[in-house]
Amino acid sequence: MALVTVQRSPSPSNTESEDVDTEEGSNLKSPNRSRRRSKSALKRLKKLFHTVRFISKLRPCFSESYFTVKGAALILPQNDVESTFTKKICKSSHGDIQSHLESMIALLRRQDTIALAVKLEVTVPERHKYMAVVSCMGKQDTEETVILGIDFCGNNQATIGLVLPIWADTEIALDGDGGFSVTSGGNRHMFKPVTVHVMWNTTEDLLFFKAEPVLLPTDDEEEAFLKRIRVELKNVMMKEDLDEATSKYLRTKVEERMNMKLDQWKAYIEQEMLMIMGQLDSPTLIKEYLYLGSEWNASNIEELSKNGVHYILNISREIDNFYPGILHYYNIKEWDCEETNLLKYWENTHKFISKVREKKGIVLVHCKMGISRSASTVIAYLMKEYHMSRQEAYDMVKGMRSCIMPNNAFWNQLETYEGILNARLVKKNIV
Repeated sequence: MALVTVQRSPSPSNTESEDVDTEEGSNLKSPNRSRRRSKSALKRLKKLFHTVRFISKLRPCFSESYFTVKGAALILPQNDVESTFTKKICKSSHGDIQSHLESMIALLRRQDTIALAVKLEVTVPERHKYMAVVSCMGKQDTEETVILGIDFCGNNQATIGLVLPIWADTEIALDGDGGFSVTSGGNRHMFKPVTVHVMWNTTEDLLFFKAEPVLLPTDDEEEAFLKRIRVELKNVMMKEDLDEATSKYLRTKVEERMNMKLDQWKAYIEQEMLMIMGQLDSPTLIKEYLYLGSEWNASNIEELSKNGVHYILNISREIDNFYPGILHYYNIKEWDCEETNLLKYWENTHKFISKVREKKGIVLVHCKMGISRSASTVIAYLMKEYHMSRQEAYDMVKGMRSCIMPNNAFWNQLETYEGILNARLVKKNIV
């Protein structure tokens, strides 16, 4: 995940240009009159040019910032608080996503905003396709939204191939194979994002659509079968990199674990994927001062502001701090692997969280997905702070955030930490 900032330069007002063209058009009625008024017209054009240049100085180029994951870019809202963040953290990013965003924005009017850009699967490697959700304020101060299909050829030139207006009756439906359809104004179009994480970001942004329900069986045996699918799917998703995995890849992994084909349940599996993604992408309130979450939660400034989070405990080596100098950070740079020793950090992480609590602040503890490293650290904190056993702390966090799964090494380290805490307690009681 990265922050991409795209600069936009204001263009002269379309209304002003149209007024000039209209006046020039009226002069064409009489060539003689046109010649007589050519000097005055030239003066007006010069005056207009200087006026526009003066306005451009007063209204300089502005920027739009996007958070990007592989194959998707989501706009960062520009309210007063977030503008402050943007000014302090804007940095250039490399790769196709920034140049593609710049090319897409160049196709639009100044008042148009790309709320979401999603990379789609293509059969020709040299080509790139995007679905862009574009909005602007209409004549009656109501938001108007369209979906654009944008193509990029070998020369990186962007062209618009589809314009799909969004109406009140617009519907979205999953196809069960990693894509979805959008039906608007009687027209139905299919889109297939490149990864399941991108599909989640897309459907989350399009929540106002009416999703087609998946009819589930009521038989107890079949219900137990679906529950097994759900459990296996969650286990797969908690171990795979969802920034890279496709819907089909995850379904194949579930089929391997269950040793059977699941084509009949593709639609159900896909909806469950999105539900699990929603759980992973939502922070969990463990205590009134303590959230447990993922990389996405650490990057979502709107959500952080809403939750009153000003402190971040980042338990990861691969994820940078998104708002240094604005939020207060404490970093534990470790990977989620069996060789990592988190135990040696838990005294310091306890001190950090305790200081936040003393200041009546709120802290978010996160790793990549809020499943293993950060969950283990929160469990360790609860064990010391509230004199819980390892199992009690685990059950409490698991009950609030069902997706947690400390790896075997961290689970064993929590057992060791439990012994250390018990030994200290015994020593304290003896003294």
